[in-house]
Amino acid sequence: QVYRKPVVMVASAAGAGTGAGVAPVGPTRGDLLDQVTLFNKRNLRRSETTERQHPVVGVSSVARSTAATSEAAPPAYNISEGEDKREYFDSAKELRTKAALLAKWMAESEHCVVCTGAGVSTSAGIPDFRSAMDTVLPTGPGAWELQANGEPRPASADANVKTIVSARPTFAHKALVSLHKQGLVKHVISQNVDGLHLRSGLPESALSELHGNAFQEECAECGARYLRHHETIGDSRTHLTGRTCTRLVQAAEGSTVEMECGGPLRDNIVHFGESLDAAQLSMALQQASAADLCVVLGTSCRVNPAAAMPRIVASKTGGRVVVVNLQRTPIDDITDLRVGATCDDFVEALLDALRLRQ
Repeated sequence: QVYRKPVVMVASAAGAGTGAGVAPVGPTRGDLLDQVTLFNKRNLRRSETTERQHPVVGVSSVARSTAATSEAAPPAYNISEGEDKREYFDSAKELRTKAALLAKWMAESEHCVVCTGAGVSTSAGIPDFRSAMDTVLPTGPGAWELQANGEPRPASADANVKTIVSARPTFAHKALVSLHKQGLVKHVISQNVDGLHLRSGLPESALSELHGNAFQEECAECGARYLRHHETIGDSRTHLTGRTCTRLVQAAEGSTVEMECGGPLRDNIVHFGESLDAAQLSMALQQASAADLCVVLGTSCRVNPAAAMPRIVASKTGGRVVVVNLQRTPIDDITDLRVGATCDDFVEALLDALRLRQ
């Protein structure tokens, strides 16, 4: 599928604050095409094509960028406090009671948003980032936890791990689609790049993917956006995927002849230290600002600005925040309801309470 997206414009230093000197972001087309060629030479063997699928898990670009760095120890992104790594589980009775309360709040809500993290995809076979070494999750410890401990993923857990290409939407993913169709969830704000929200059938208009989508790539020249059936993550520095844009454009101004744009395609994955897509962030902020109820599913709420979304809702009079996560989070003190359960288990209880399960 191809989507048209306007090219982002920024004011140059000479015209900053005056509206003058406006220019497209990034290098010229020639520079980018040269980088495409260089990327292909460095990364593709003669027997491979640019349509290859990488057998990687989770945020594959993170794994690649880590491997490509120097031998210096990478920064630790895992949870440092032992008590914060502990996993908490509500009893079946507590789960039903809390699900019934949230069902009541959702029925009363005029604008409910859901914020999702890696925990919503672990049952799909995609490991998270911060689960402890002794986690009960079948996918095993989080990626950052393994890195901090210098340990490989246990073989027993590795057997349950799937690539983002082979992973399928979970019960929670599908339930969110149903809740959106019922008007009970207006928007989903996700930190995940696995594409499972879109693949579950959630409309693109109802989703903000703050950290990108591993199945999308965009033209650096005309802004055309492609949603693929294969992973599109490219070079961790340039984001180039090695493909070029096939969107038809006018060969020249006023001409009726059309030709392929040919601009270089880049992934939209956001690495640590990089800016988020302005449109995605703007939509997320708008939705959080309009919300009177925020449900957090499967995130440790330790990465901003995603972690700020529930706080925006909590700061408003009458705003309610519900957190569903096995581990404690830094926003637990502002929540109105705290649930210790896997996302699938709690969402199943929620649908029962809403009488939406068949």
